[in-house]
Amino acid sequence: RLVTRLQQGDITHVQATPTLWGMILEAGFAPDKTMTLLAGGEPLPQDLADKLSAGGATLWNVYGPTETTIWSAAAKLAQGERVTIGQPVANTEIHVLSPNDT
Repeated sequence: RLVTRLQQGDITHVQATPTLWGMILEAGFAPDKTMTLLAGGEPLPQDLADKLSAGGATLWNVYGPTETTIWSAAAKLAQGERVTIGQPVANTEIHVLSPNDT
């Protein structure tokens, strides 16, 4: 039902987890250049990013800790471009630490 709804043509922006995006694609959804897709809540695999942007849709990888329920960083991804968490949103900074950092 979600794919059917998305294909009606009046929805321009959709945010979902990468897991849900994968399920939507498997169900037959084909995003096109009229859509802006936002993926967040878990890591975005490169192959999924490539599939989501293949039809020309604008794809954003949005990152933010669940506890804040906001985005902390965002990256607009072009077809075939390496997935990153992007840059901090306006007036903020982020610090990415390795497992060895304290």
